[in-house]
Amino acid sequence: MKEYRKTTDYKKYHCEYIKNYNATIGIKKYISRYLARNAKHMGLIKILDCEICGNKAEMHHDDYNKPLDIKWLCRKHHLEIHKRKK
Repeated sequence: MKEYRKTTDYKKYHCEYIKNYNATIGIKKYISRYLARNAKHMGLIKILDCEICGNKAEMHHDDYNKPLDIKWLCRKHHLEIHKRKK
């Protein structure tokens, strides 16, 4: 795998992939996180514990088109949700 990443074919593919990602999901993700973080600091979003286990939580967006629609999940449950999406 490491050898393939050194090839020009991989580098071209990866460059196009990142370009397309940033043009679609990447910018939405960035804006969504930015708006949610600012709303949290302004006190518009209340910091809650994990919706599943009650531990200290972090923000999770199910839909980047809804930046203030946040689920509060601990790191463990946050990673589990992302693994299930793949």
